[in-house]
Amino acid sequence: GSLMDRFFAIWITLIMPLVLIGFGIYQKHTRATLFGVLCFVISQVLLRMPLLALLGKWSTFTFFASQHRFAYGLFLAVTAGIFEEVGRWYFLKWGKVQSTIEAYYFGFGHGGIESILLVGISLLFLTEGSFYLAAMERCSAMIAHVAFTLIVAKGRFTSKARYVWIAVALHAIFDFVAVMMMASNVQTVVLEIVLFALAIFLFWIASRRIATC
Repeated sequence: GSLMDRFFAIWITLIMPLVLIGFGIYQKHTRATLFGVLCFVISQVLLRMPLLALLGKWSTFTFFASQHRFAYGLFLAVTAGIFEEVGRWYFLKWGKVQSTIEAYYFGFGHGGIESILLVGISLLFLTEGSFYLAAMERCSAMIAHVAFTLIVAKGRFTSKARYVWIAVALHAIFDFVAVMMMASNVQTVVLEIVLFALAIFLFWIASRRIATC
């Protein structure tokens, strides 16, 4: 990709997430924003990812992963849903998130730090790649994270734990669609368009049908 393509991707995956996190702090939603950041760091970076790395050293598991792509994809999707959404449930509590606007900033913190750590920083060192697609993928993920946060926050606000399991299921479906489309060698452009549309749909459900009901 061109230098402009690379800059655009860095803007979307690194600079904008930093701006959103900084804006949350500037708007005095510091606690909600930073607990969103902590939620991803602890649930994924410190817990799920190291556990997956340990499983990857187990020959039986790697054989299972190579022979049963469908089941392995489902395993990855469900564990991502469980770790992140259950984590979201507790971090919303510990962060004392008590309003929908704070839930948005929590989602910005969660999705923002994920974008920075998983994509944004690495793009600083890449000179070739599908930069626009990387940017689109992170936009979809950010929108989805805000949607999942709104759903779990609804459960927090109403003391109904079923909302966290709704979020787990929707998160697992979102990730499973991505994993299986990649495993099926679907064109990356098509994959990202489908995920973006799905993320928008999830956000519509969360913001219009769940957060307001």
